[in-house]
Amino acid sequence: MKKLKGLLRNTRIRSLPNYMLKNVGIALWPIDITLYLTFACPNFCPHCYHRISEKDHKSGEGSGEDSSLSLSDYERFIKECSFLKPQIRFSGGEPFLYPHLLELTGFIKECGLKLAIITNGCLLAPNAQSLLDLHVDVVIVSLYGPALVHDRIVQRKGALRDIEAGVRAIIALKRKRNSCIPLIIINYILTNDNYLHFPEMVQWTENIGGDTINLTHLWFWDQQAVTQQNQDFPEFGLLQSTPNSTLCGLDPIALVRKIDLVQRKTHTIQISYYPLLSPNEIITYYQQPHQHLGAQRCIIPWTTSYVFPNGDLKPCYLNYSTGNIKEQSFQQIWNGKKFRTFRIALAKHGYFPACKRCTGLFLFNVKHNQALIS
Repeated sequence: MKKLKGLLRNTRIRSLPNYMLKNVGIALWPIDITLYLTFACPNFCPHCYHRISEKDHKSGEGSGEDSSLSLSDYERFIKECSFLKPQIRFSGGEPFLYPHLLELTGFIKECGLKLAIITNGCLLAPNAQSLLDLHVDVVIVSLYGPALVHDRIVQRKGALRDIEAGVRAIIALKRKRNSCIPLIIINYILTNDNYLHFPEMVQWTENIGGDTINLTHLWFWDQQAVTQQNQDFPEFGLLQSTPNSTLCGLDPIALVRKIDLVQRKTHTIQISYYPLLSPNEIITYYQQPHQHLGAQRCIIPWTTSYVFPNGDLKPCYLNYSTGNIKEQSFQQIWNGKKFRTFRIALAKHGYFPACKRCTGLFLFNVKHNQALIS
């Protein structure tokens, strides 16, 4: 009962009945839907999950636009599920490379839905006015450090300069219009090349006028987890390990010291951490990848879904499609046989071998959520 009260207090109410129906594999409605509009991207981040998974997701060679859904495909899908009032996220690749992004944004906002756009920031500046005109709620910008570090990681000269120009343009328009949206969240993604720069980038976010900086630990699949997953659950799609070279050499003890340095100071912006880990958990996260962290049961497939560029609707990052929105309605897929089969198996086991470093296990972790709201 104590855990049930914790879930009730720390998650949106409508996610709870979804979880309570776990044993029959039925979910009532999604809280969040992420649309991967395209895998095309001008950056070449060595840790990018989509760089190794494009063929698995059958989205076409070279992240080409030929595999992307049409505007009418997306509009039909949004219309089917809009009465459920899910939060919509655009991601990629780089979502601004999807040619109909602004038209789709307008349609989503006309449906009364909240929208967040996750971007590398390369095209923020030319789209700043449209983002305010269309009342986008949140812009999440991926950042990897000061200019030399960021540009080296994404392998594109001038990348941080583009981010600065875009963020400053949005903030200037917000001030001019006396608007509080879109919120600007800087998503600081940790690698072995940038983790010591976190305090510096907190100050950068304050100086540029961002609303929040979020320290993000990369989720990953190591070879042992992948081997076990493929052996025990091949029916849910075969995996290959994520490119983890960018995590090798990351000193978690030094990272803990940098986080402590930030937390000892007073800041004008919100600082968040995802997942929110204690110092000992940070060390475990990187040094003992086979040690489970987070919730004992994953309920993401009861609350969330992901639409990939070719139309496949998936319960998570595993290589398992529950249907295609070009061929079936959302309602047919959401509680169709393939989705229910996945949920029943997950409910039985709590989580799969490949889930041990999935940050989704922290979304509905009571301890994690209590810390976030305290």
